[in-house]
Amino acid sequence: MKPKDVPKKSPDSVRISVIGDSITNGRGHWPQKLADLINSPYIEIADFGASGSTISKSAFPDKPMKPYRFTDQWEMFKVSDPDIVMFMLGSCDSKLENWAINSR
Repeated sequence: MKPKDVPKKSPDSVRISVIGDSITNGRGHWPQKLADLINSPYIEIADFGASGSTISKSAFPDKPMKPYRFTDQWEMFKVSDPDIVMFMLGSCDSKLENWAINSR
């Protein structure tokens, strides 16, 4: 999916756009649980999770991970016209291997 493919928000609804890493990405993860809890036809949950994404620029030298701002999901989020934004990033940054790299 590309930015041009992001569906237009319904004029009668509130869109909650969620950004994050693999904890956010996909069916059965917290955005889906949030939608199930809200259970309203007037609330849209738009999931822009990107598995393996980080907040920081650097990552494993032998196993590169992409900062969220360089993902297709970020580009789609930017055109999603959200009313509310929720995010869950930092899980991949918290790995011990990233600490040494990011402390330079």
